[in-house]
Formats: sequence, C-alpha cells, structure tokens
Amino acid sequence: MDTLTELTQRGEEFFQQGVKMPRLTEIMQDLGIVDYSKIPKDTRNWAMDRGSKVHKTCELWDLGTLRVETLDERLVPYLDGWQRAVEDLRLTFTHIEVRMVNETYWYCCKPDRVGAADGEPAVIEIKTGEVPWWVGMQLSAQAACMPDGHTYRRIAIGLPGDGTYKPVYPDKLPDGRNDRAMILTGISLYNRKQNNK
Repeated sequence: MDTLTELTQRGEEFFQQGVKMPRLTEIMQDLGIVDYSKIPKDTRNWAMDRGSKVHKTCELWDLGTLRVETLDERLVPYLDGWQRAVEDLRLTFTHIEVRMVNETYWYCCKPDRVGAADGEPAVIEIKTGEVPWWVGMQLSAQAACMPDGHTYRRIAIGLPGDGTYKPVYPDKLPDGRNDRAMILTGISLYNRKQNNK
C-alpha cells in the first residue's frame, strides 16, 4: 500500500515532492461523477456535517477511544447500525481513515476502512443515508492504491440513522465489473487535462 510518508498538505491540497497530487474526491467532482449542484446549499451543508460526525463517531469506536457517554443522542442510531454491520459482516480493519496514494495514476484518497470482510481482503466505505450510484468507482480507485487491489472486495455500508445498515456490493452489480476501468480512465483524463492547462 502506498501510504503517504512524503505527502505534504497545504490547506485542502496535497503535494508529493512539490508537485500537486489531486484528491480522488476532487477528480470525481471535476469529471461530474459526483455532483451536488442540484442539492440546496443548506441541505448539502447539513448532510456533510452529519456525515462528518457519523464518520468520526465510527472511527473513534473502531479505535476504541469513543466516550459513549458524551455522544450526541442523534448519532447513536448511526453507531448502532455500524456496530451491527461490523459484527454481521465480520469486518476487521488494518487501516482506518489512512490517506493513500497511487503514484502511477497520480491521485490520493482516504478510504474509510481497509481490512477484511469475513476473512477476505476488503475496502469499505461508510455512507449516511442512501449509497450513491458512483460508490463502486470510488471503492475501485481506493483499492487501486494497494498491491493486488483488484482482489479486494468492495463494500459500501449505508447507515440510514435508524439503527440498521444496508450493505452494497458493487462487484455484484451488473455494471460494477467496469468500475475500475472507468475510474482509472477518468483519472488519467483528468490529469491529462490538468497537464495541458
């Protein structure tokens, strides 16, 4: 796995040996894959804030540092759903919120979890609410930062906030088999465009 030992951060931007390395999210937005423009700004900000808090709650739980007694009661159902997913799917983690790079395709990303599902290598994304259609491409790009990343199972866990979870397996979707080729092609096009500005 290409973890970032030489990557430096300036604000929201990352640099490898002085050269800007784009974030996967930035690339997917630029390509129009991720598009929040039709969502009212207030709704979008609220959803992003909720997502950040849920992610941090799950991260602290997985690290064993969450002080449950201080947790906002509105976050408890999301945590309940995540705990059920971890137990039911037998999820284990080697990396939690670790930024990684792909120097070949030139991008960085931060998967929510890397580890295993029922003993098989897996990359896992946590989504509050509905799991977006593009999550398979996101997971494919994340897996491509790891040696033999094409062997990793891709799993998105939707947390609707009612104590349940909804697993989505892009590998089992009819169009999911093309996710890796599509996103790596998109990343290549993005970088080509940036280099020709």
